[in-house]
Amino acid sequence: MISGLTVENANYEGILVTNSSAITITGNTLTGNNKGLGFANGMPTCNGLPSFETNEAFDCGEAIHLQGVHHSTVSNNNVQNNAGGILLSDDTAATHDNLIAGNL
Repeated sequence: MISGLTVENANYEGILVTNSSAITITGNTLTGNNKGLGFANGMPTCNGLPSFETNEAFDCGEAIHLQGVHHSTVSNNNVQNNAGGILLSDDTAATHDNLIAGNL
């Protein structure tokens, strides 16, 4: 369980969960993340992206990113002033059967 944290000003994701199940992310505050997001020649870039990330140039990972995650819950989090919000992706494995509810 990831609960009760304040995550701010991260270069990439505020919270990243990869290839996992039965995870609960609740009651956290995520603000001002994705500081690695920039622009070069009018196109988005993600400066210094870690090698485990894929195809992130457009978002640098958002505040909360579930990648290859199933049967998990993201609820009652305060997500504000990030380059993006809650991202679900299938970059490393299928992401399915997750509950996303009550987030601001």
